[in-house]
Amino acid sequence: MDPRPGSLISYADAADLPWRNGGGRTRELHVGEDWRLSVATISTAGEFSEFPGRDRTLVVGRGRLALMIGDRGRRSLTVGERADFPGEVSVVAEPVGGPVVAVNLMAERGRRTAAARVVRLDGAAPPADAIVLLAGAAAVHGERLDLFDAVLFPESGVVRGAGALMLVVSLSEGQS
Repeated sequence: MDPRPGSLISYADAADLPWRNGGGRTRELHVGEDWRLSVATISTAGEFSEFPGRDRTLVVGRGRLALMIGDRGRRSLTVGERADFPGEVSVVAEPVGGPVVAVNLMAERGRRTAAARVVRLDGAAPPADAIVLLAGAAAVHGERLDLFDAVLFPESGVVRGAGALMLVVSLSEGQS
């Protein structure tokens, strides 16, 4: 069951859980039947756990991350940059210069498609199924968001940013 429209999910209040493979920690903002939104802290280099049948999007919210995704070669991501990959592909991550905080979006392939984009915002947020604050200032119904807080299923215009960098997620049934 999905939360009520406009639910504010506090990053600070989300349970801080170790990764299955022990290489980092995660705070789950939403775990549903066919999609998941979480924020991970990656402190050491290592391999991501595999999630077969899930499509993943990783967006850096703090720090710099070097990624090796399957045979695609090494790639470096900084704040606001993203990588998309299938959950069954081998991914090795290495924080560069200190711990990295990254938003992780997963959708069950064939049941749910999740499109993610990073936007700079001064004013009302675009229509979305989920929004995560990556940098800057934002509020929902006038209540200030902290970094990495999420708003799930916001009504149009209720999330407002002031120099905000936000991850905007749109969900659809099936696969595109």
